[in-house]
Amino acid sequence: MCELCPIDLSDIVEEHRQEVDADGFSIVHTTGGTSGYPLTYTVGLSRQDGQRDLLVSGAPVALSYLLVDRLARRVLAGEHFDAGDQLDDLGRVLMRFEPVSHPECAVILQAMYAEDGPPLPLLQVVWRDDHGRWPWEELDAGVDLVQT
Repeated sequence: MCELCPIDLSDIVEEHRQEVDADGFSIVHTTGGTSGYPLTYTVGLSRQDGQRDLLVSGAPVALSYLLVDRLARRVLAGEHFDAGDQLDDLGRVLMRFEPVSHPECAVILQAMYAEDGPPLPLLQVVWRDDHGRWPWEELDAGVDLVQT
C-alpha cells in the first residue's frame, strides 16, 4: 500500500503496465508527498534500447505532462536522449537532460522494472529560467534540481 493513499500500489502498477503495453509508455504525476515538489515522469521508455525514462520536477502538471508526453513520443519514434543532451526545439527555452540523483522517487517505475536490483536511472528535463540560468547556477551544490 502507498504511504500517501489507501490504494494498493500493485493496482496502480498494473494500470500503468497496461498503458505501457498499449502505448509504449505511461505518465505518472505525483503531488510531491513529503518532498513537497510535484513530479511527472514516464514509465516504459527504459524498455527502448539504452533510453532512460524522463522526469520533470516542480512544474505545473499541465506543463510537465505535455513536456514528457512530447519527449516520450519522440523516443518512440527513434530519437534518443542522454545526460548532457540539449534541446532548443520545444518552445522558447533551451532544455537539457540531467541524471536524477534519487531515482527511487519514481516509485511506479521502480516497482515495475527495478525488481530486487538497484533503482533504474532516470533523466530529468531541466531548462533555463527567464534570465538564462540553469537551476544549478542558482542552487547550492548537492540540491536536487527543482523548477517551478
